[in-house]
Amino acid sequence: MKGLVIFCVILVTATAVPFIDRNTAKIDFVQRRPKRENQPPAAVSIGNTKYGLKDGVPYVQHQVNLANSNDHKLDANAYASKDFHNNGPLNVGGDLKYSHQPSGAGLSISGQSLPGGGTKVGAAGVWNLYKNGGFGVDLKGGYSQNFGGPGAGAPIYGVEIQGGYAFPRRG
Repeated sequence: MKGLVIFCVILVTATAVPFIDRNTAKIDFVQRRPKRENQPPAAVSIGNTKYGLKDGVPYVQHQVNLANSNDHKLDANAYASKDFHNNGPLNVGGDLKYSHQPSGAGLSISGQSLPGGGTKVGAAGVWNLYKNGGFGVDLKGGYSQNFGGPGAGAPIYGVEIQGGYAFPRRG
């Protein structure tokens, strides 16, 4: 329950980021530091919360299992990061994932703040159509859309059928 409350607070915060009109806003040009390429991420995990640096940007991420009964599993994930060196925007977001193990079915919904204002929301699902031994066929679908800000646009939909074979292990 605590994880769901944290997820909702972060999602509400992500949607409340004000839109900044770049044509009327005052821009102070700051000399940017070079991006730290190939820098290994440094992280510390305390319980379900992870703190760390990724490409020199501090972040915090919290994962929690909301339900786990029989073969049904519901997980929530929330994160936030901010580039203080370049005075970057606060990036917040999260997702909610459901999975059912025997059927191979799953569903996820997500939300994320976008730099410069706006919010990206998405949903994705998978359903196992056929499974026999190592062979399986899945039906996958997804939706995403940006609301507000410079990245606003039409929704993006996708559907695919994916098949594969898992070779048995020896030894």
